[in-house]
Amino acid sequence: MSARLGIIGFGTVGQGFLEVLIKKGADLPVKLVGIAGRSKGEIFIDEGIDPAEALRCVAEGKNLNECFKDALRLPSLELVRKGNLDILIEATPTNLETAEPAFTYIKEALKSGIDVITANKGPVALHYSELKNLGGILRFEATVMSGTPVLGFIEDNLKGVEILGFRGILNGTTNFILTEMSGGRTYEEALKEAQRRGYAESDPTADVEGFDALAKILILVNVFMGKALSPTDVKREGITSLPATTGDFKWKLVATAIKKESGVEVSVKPERIYPDDPLYYVDGTENALLIKTDILGTIMLKGPGAGRLETGFAIFLDLLKVLKEREKI
Repeated sequence: MSARLGIIGFGTVGQGFLEVLIKKGADLPVKLVGIAGRSKGEIFIDEGIDPAEALRCVAEGKNLNECFKDALRLPSLELVRKGNLDILIEATPTNLETAEPAFTYIKEALKSGIDVITANKGPVALHYSELKNLGGILRFEATVMSGTPVLGFIEDNLKGVEILGFRGILNGTTNFILTEMSGGRTYEEALKEAQRRGYAESDPTADVEGFDALAKILILVNVFMGKALSPTDVKREGITSLPATTGDFKWKLVATAIKKESGVEVSVKPERIYPDDPLYYVDGTENALLIKTDILGTIMLKGPGAGRLETGFAIFLDLLKVLKEREKI
């Protein structure tokens, strides 16, 4: 029997996931029964929704309810409560202050025995210790480094080692801006170019002030270093006041977590990075993470930190893991 799938949030990430599902998961035992989006419409069809038709509809600039006229309308929370779902894909925009409304959707689903896959950093960064004990499966590969499967790598391949720290470039927007500044552009010029290319939002605060990287390092620390830290435990500094680069270094926004006798010290701040540092060679929108361990020394992962298909693929990877745990594949 196919697992019943629902999606909350049908923007870039939700659509990217469906694109990957069509390309890579045609034979998977899943049936998409509901989509609830803030601006794209709310549809529920018990017999199943054609993912390709849903993508065609929004690509034409239409609302899902225009294209699926006979579908029931179930708003997000009603989809969780009444959709008889097996798996929920939660892909709403991140809120790093309260994690809402995603936190409510995820909590409600897990308490009801629905497995959850989310790309939303807020609930995991702020409420992981609560969510992990509610029942159901919770997976969130897409929350850190997008399509680069860093969470799965640590979970699957570093069992038994002690994580002593993390250090990395975890925000592609700021890394692009700083890469442009290393070529002589001012911050303002580099930001405009990032916005022109679609890397930066019209309001880039979450990226350039370090909040996005803060959420990601919190997820890494709280999940893999056994802590329950909050944003106020992180020393944070953005990039908006940095000058253009001159000399043999590059500015990088670096997220760091160091295990000490007193606990874990966590920071997000600009650093001058020189050629003897592996982060020196991480440019553009790439992300990279150095993982310090007690037995294996330091391991580095590098790859895409953003993107429609890249993030969609991270959700797809989590779907495969959930289906395997459910013994569906």
